[in-house]
Amino acid sequence: MIADEKVFTVKEAARSLRLSVASIYALCAVKKLRHQRVGVGRGKILIPADSIQEYLAKGTVEPAGVSPPPRGTRVKSFGHLDSDRLLAAWKAQGVKSV
Repeated sequence: MIADEKVFTVKEAARSLRLSVASIYALCAVKKLRHQRVGVGRGKILIPADSIQEYLAKGTVEPAGVSPPPRGTRVKSFGHLDSDRLLAAWKAQGVKSV
């Protein structure tokens, strides 16, 4: 890490990602968020700004590529239902008009 590079403390990273401080510590512990420890003993955790961008990019979910049906196409929402069995069940319960 270069001294000129923007780095975040754990609290700043938590605020930036809208997560709790505990979540940032956990992400660092499981090595999902790149960071460095500086200082003596446990030291201080510093998180480079680009590692936050990397973390967000890894968690980005892209659309599955499912496109909507062409206009005018009838979509069967309940294709898994057996209409004859459903009609018989309604009649058994006394539904008069379907």
